[in-house]
Amino acid sequence: EARPQSDVSKALQGVVPGLSIINSSGAINKEPTITIRGTGTLSNEAQSNPLIIVDGVPMDDITYLNTQDIENISVLKDAASTSLYGSRAANGVILVTTKRAKEGKTDVEFSAYFGATQVSKRGRPDVMNAQEFAQFKKEYYEDQAKYEGYTGGVPECYQNPSSLQNGTDWYDVLLQTALTQNYNLSLQSGTTKVKSAVNLNYNKQDGVIINTYSERFSARANNVYEASDRVTFGLNLSGSYMNGQIIPGLGGGRYIIGSAFLMDPQLKYKNDDGTYPISYSQPGMFANANYYLVLKEREDPKKRMRGTVNTYADVKIIDGLKYRISANADLGSDQSESWVPSIANGGMFSAPPNPAVGSYGTSKYVNWLIENMLTYNKTFADKHNVDLLLGYSTQKTTSENASISASDYPDDEVGWFNAATTKVGSGDRSEWAMISYLARANYDYMGKYLLSVSFRRDGCSRFGLNAKWANFPSVSAGWIASDESFMERFDRLSYLKLRGSYGVVGNYNIGNYNHLATIGTYNYVFNNGIAAGRGTSGIGNADLTWETTKQVDLGVDLGLFNDRVFLVY
Repeated sequence: EARPQSDVSKALQGVVPGLSIINSSGAINKEPTITIRGTGTLSNEAQSNPLIIVDGVPMDDITYLNTQDIENISVLKDAASTSLYGSRAANGVILVTTKRAKEGKTDVEFSAYFGATQVSKRGRPDVMNAQEFAQFKKEYYEDQAKYEGYTGGVPECYQNPSSLQNGTDWYDVLLQTALTQNYNLSLQSGTTKVKSAVNLNYNKQDGVIINTYSERFSARANNVYEASDRVTFGLNLSGSYMNGQIIPGLGGGRYIIGSAFLMDPQLKYKNDDGTYPISYSQPGMFANANYYLVLKEREDPKKRMRGTVNTYADVKIIDGLKYRISANADLGSDQSESWVPSIANGGMFSAPPNPAVGSYGTSKYVNWLIENMLTYNKTFADKHNVDLLLGYSTQKTTSENASISASDYPDDEVGWFNAATTKVGSGDRSEWAMISYLARANYDYMGKYLLSVSFRRDGCSRFGLNAKWANFPSVSAGWIASDESFMERFDRLSYLKLRGSYGVVGNYNIGNYNHLATIGTYNYVFNNGIAAGRGTSGIGNADLTWETTKQVDLGVDLGLFNDRVFLVY
C-alpha cells in the first residue's frame, strides 16, 4: 500500500535481503530476472528464476499478478526451507498468499492512481543540433580536401551552417510522456459459514517510446465455506487478460533508437504538406528509414489470457489431525501478431521500401496439480510441540504452439497473413509430468529449542530411464538463547537466535525430451539425385537427471533495544 506499483517484481525490489530483481530491458511489463542468493544453476539452458507458488499453484512468472490482490509474500532462501519443494527449489521459492475475507467483517474499497513518466533531457545523450552538425560536416569535407586530396567540395546542405536553426531532435520525435492509470475495486464479506473476497483491477501503462503500451484486466475471487465443525471447502478463482505492444528492435546496436541517434538533425520526420518521408540519404551518410514512420506503422500486438483454479477440502479427523485434498489448475494462452509494411521495413544500411512481411503465432498450456496432505499438530505436557506432515502430489503440464510467417504481400493495405502469397508454418506440442512423496517433522521444546527434518522424493518424466527418481532431505536446528533465564541480565539484548541447516534441492529445468535420441531430416544423393531422408540429430542419455544443490547455512539473529536494531547474519 505504501508503494503503488502495478508490477509485483518492482514492489519487491530492494525490500527482501538476498532477493535480486534485475530488469534487463526497459520494456514495460517485461518479466525480470529474479535470483535468490545468486544463480543456482551451471547450465545456460536451465532457468535460474525461483519457483513461484500462488495459493498453492506453481507459476512460471508473477507479471500477471495484481499487487492489490496480495496478502503477504514469503521468500524461502536456504535449502532446509526449500527442500520440501524438491527438484524445483534449487533457485529458491517465493510463496504468495492472496487476500481472504475476515469473519464478521464487510469491506468495500476502491482506489485509483495516475502517473506520468518522461525521459528527461539529462537522461538523453547530448547531440548536435542542425547548425552544429552542418558545421561538423563542413569541416569534415574541408579537412578531406586539405589532407586527403578530396575534390568533390562541400555538399550544398552543409555549406552555410549559420543559416540553419536547431532542426529536428529525434528524441523529441520518438519519445512521449507516458501516462499510467490504475483502478482497483475490492469487496470482502465474511460470516461464520461463508467468507468471500472479490477483487477487480484495471491497469494501463504507456511506454515512453511512441506506439508502445501495456494493458491488463484482472479479477480474483477467494471463497471459503465451512460445511461443519470438521469439514471446510475452499474455491479460489482468478483470471487476467493482458495486451500490449513493444516494437521489436528498439534498443541495442544500430536498431531503431541507436540509428535515430545518428540521424542528420536537418531532416524532417514530417513534410510541410503533412506527408511523411519514407527514407533519407544524406551526403556521406548511410541511407536510413524515417524512424517515426517505422514506429507508427509497424504493428506487434501481443495478447495473453490466464486463469487459475484452486479448490480444496479440509477434514478434521481427530483433534490435531487434519487431511487436505486440493486440485489446482493453471491455464493460459498467448497470441502474437506482427505486421511490417513496405514503407516501414528497413533501417540503417537498408532503407525502405522493402517487401512487407507479417507473422501470426499462438500458444496455450494446461498445468494441473493434485495434492494430498495429512498434518498432525499436538502439544504434550505444555512443553513439547510437534508438527508432522505427510503428502503425495502429482502434476502434469501440456503445452502446444503454432506460428505462420508470411511474405509476398501485394500491397500495404491488408496486413493479415492470409493476404500474403507465401506462408510458412511450424508448431510443436510437449508435455511433462511429476509424482512426489514428502514428509516433514517439526519439534520444539518450550518454543526455544527447535528441530526440523524433511524429506521429498520426486519422479519426473524429463529425465532418463535410469534416473527418474531423486531424494531431497534436509535438517535444521535453532536455539532462541534470549529465552533462557541466564540471559535476563542483558536487558539491552531483546532477541538472540542461533541456527543452522543442511539440505539438498534440485533443478529440473532442462527441457522435456533431452534424454531421448532425436531424428532430423537430411538430404542424400541417391541414383544421381537428391532424396530426403532421416538421420540421428541427437544422442539419447538414459542417465540424464536434474542438477542437485547441497547447501549448509549457519546464522545468527540479533535484536537490540526492543528490536529497534535487528541484525541477521
